[in-house]
Amino acid sequence: MEKAKQRYTELVEEFPIELHKPVLRLVDAIMEWIKEEFAVRREDFDELRSAIAGLAQAQKRTEEHVGELAQAQARTEERVEELAQVQKRFEKHFDMQIGALGSRWGLKAEESFRAAAEGILSEDFGLHVGRYLAYDEQGVVFGHPDQIEIDLLIRDGKTTAIEISSNRSAIENYTPTS
Repeated sequence: MEKAKQRYTELVEEFPIELHKPVLRLVDAIMEWIKEEFAVRREDFDELRSAIAGLAQAQKRTEEHVGELAQAQARTEERVEELAQVQKRFEKHFDMQIGALGSRWGLKAEESFRAAAEGILSEDFGLHVGRYLAYDEQGVVFGHPDQIEIDLLIRDGKTTAIEISSNRSAIENYTPTS
């Protein structure tokens, strides 16, 4: 600061003596204007302090909301997982019910078809339609113990094994064995 005053004094002395006072007044006026223009007033500090406090509160509320959202997200994910499990159980139950219904419908359809075939074949061709049911304990037919069913055509004491099915794919996928 001392160097600045010394430089200031040296510059003023370079002016003619009659201009020293007007130049000093001009410099003082400029310095005063600079002080006023760039001065930080107490009210500016108070406004800044208030703004910072408001931002700090907003930040705190934001952090609280983020925490609440994270908890809500975790609860939502848990609920979605629970719903997925319920859906899996429902699908399994539904598949079992549809399978059971299909089996019952298939058995009924086969019985109806068998009865119709019996009527037509016995009347027109003198054939009797029969059904042989047994349990294959040795697993010879399917490679494991299971119920077997064979549909039969009987005429004049001669028996022919056939397949009567309500399921077209059962017939299409049939591979005769010797």
